[in-house]
Amino acid sequence: MSLRVVKGEPLGRLLGDLPEYRLWAGGLAGQGTSAGGVRAEGQADGGLPGKGLAAGGARGEAGRRGSIPAERGKGGAAPGDRPAGGWLSGGAGGGSWGDGRLGGGCDAVVTGVAEHTSRVGPGTVFACVPGLRHDGHAFAETAVAAGAVALIVERPVPGCGDVPQVVVPSVRAAAALMARRLYGRPDARQLILAVTGTNGKTTTTYMLDSIFARAGRPIGVVGTIGARIGGVQRPADLTTPVSADLYALLADALTAGLAGVALEASSHALDQHRLEGLLVDTAIFTNFTRDHLDYHGDAMSYFAAKRRLFRARGGGKAEPELAVLCCDQPAGRLLLRTLPPSRRAVSFGFAPDADVRGELRGEHELLITGPWGAERVRLPLPGRHNAANALAAAAAALANGVGMAEVAEGIAAMEPLPGRFERVDVGQPFQVIVDFAHNPDGLACTLRAARAACPRRLLVVFGCKGGDGDTEKRLRMGAVVAAHADACIVTTDDPYDEDPAAIAELAAEGARRRPGGADVRVLLDREEAIAEAIDLAGPGDLVLVAGRGHEAWQTVRGQRLPLRDRDACLRALARGAALARPAG
Repeated sequence: MSLRVVKGEPLGRLLGDLPEYRLWAGGLAGQGTSAGGVRAEGQADGGLPGKGLAAGGARGEAGRRGSIPAERGKGGAAPGDRPAGGWLSGGAGGGSWGDGRLGGGCDAVVTGVAEHTSRVGPGTVFACVPGLRHDGHAFAETAVAAGAVALIVERPVPGCGDVPQVVVPSVRAAAALMARRLYGRPDARQLILAVTGTNGKTTTTYMLDSIFARAGRPIGVVGTIGARIGGVQRPADLTTPVSADLYALLADALTAGLAGVALEASSHALDQHRLEGLLVDTAIFTNFTRDHLDYHGDAMSYFAAKRRLFRARGGGKAEPELAVLCCDQPAGRLLLRTLPPSRRAVSFGFAPDADVRGELRGEHELLITGPWGAERVRLPLPGRHNAANALAAAAAALANGVGMAEVAEGIAAMEPLPGRFERVDVGQPFQVIVDFAHNPDGLACTLRAARAACPRRLLVVFGCKGGDGDTEKRLRMGAVVAAHADACIVTTDDPYDEDPAAIAELAAEGARRRPGGADVRVLLDREEAIAEAIDLAGPGDLVLVAGRGHEAWQTVRGQRLPLRDRDACLRALARGAALARPAG
């Protein structure tokens, strides 16, 4: 994602931020015992011997800062499959790294950290991430052939010559800490505002961007619709980038003279240690509803991942200095209660006991009151949910020294966002809205806003994402649409490897179960479904295309097919205009 080029750091220096590691070199047969029974030599910070666990469970004289016993790692070759080689140095924060038996391997200059072999080149450290579908350890030899100067592994990998292998309990956590060091620890020199929650993260970060710009303290934004650093927009594949990309973006923001970055912290990223070691100044919690159970398994695990943002994330890093929490939900109040008494916290919401309180005075007007005064705010997006996003951004900005007037001006000045209640207007006598709402709660919020803006019929096109197998979620989404819409067309979202027809039928079943609900039809081709809804629309109607928002690709059985909802709407509107044009 970033084009930043770093001058590079010796591998050994990057190891200084790891709380626990071991070094293995496969070409050192006879220099040490194979995995599972060797004592490794190393020093903790300050020169005091630490205790740790060598890969495979052998206790060694290396470990974490302060001589704290290290956690047992996952490393260690399986019995009967031990690669020939030997353990070298190991430790934490300054352990020995100039081992001559490596031929200067730990002095190798590192210029990048990569989790995919396509991004490996000379000077790269390859992180062998054990993923959900593929294990990065299987690609170690490919990475070495492409020029990798070291590997981060959870167990030694055979066949990689004398390339140093840094054996750690968590590849992702180690990769994040090494990337942070490589890019000069940029988070320590700027304001980091991290937003987590089921919905509202993107809107909140861009409201923060607009507020801080109005206050004369411009910041960057990193999230679902991409990264914007110094006015340059960059695409994104993930809501929260992999750690190497994230720290590169933070370094770019520092170079661009920005005061900080507002970033979206997804539950996946928090669970996968992509934010390991990140010094977050302000952690913001928007809301919590049912989502991502395919990954987390249950709601409590999902919530636990969100809660990680408000706690130290490895390497002895400090917790966020400021917590900004929504008190309109039990989840936000639970987080507030479990914060240590010394933590500075600011609550926001519509509840009377919120520190920063909101009162809607219409679809686009919000009164904000609190310790910093009171101000009327013109909302750029309609709906109570967007008012809540504005309160989150306001609370975070106010607590970071921005004035109330600048907060109000910044929120009002926020530019339209792609796929966030985005209007598609070519002069037609009805409204067309594209929105990213893709779970039951988000969809309900958007539907309420759409209904309030619709003088006549509300026509909805929506689908449910595949890959999660969440039957209840699909039924609920159908029921939510039926409760608010006059007519709906159930179509395909991102089915991934699931049957699109089966997904759509579940959503349609949920819609049909509601007595007196919307007229329901199923049309699997998303572009055809959008065109059908637009053809049905008349003066005063509103067509809402929900679920995909800004997304430019549809994933069907491993294929990425180009499809952007806004473009499909424009094509349908152009066709309708052509058909309505008198002949001759």
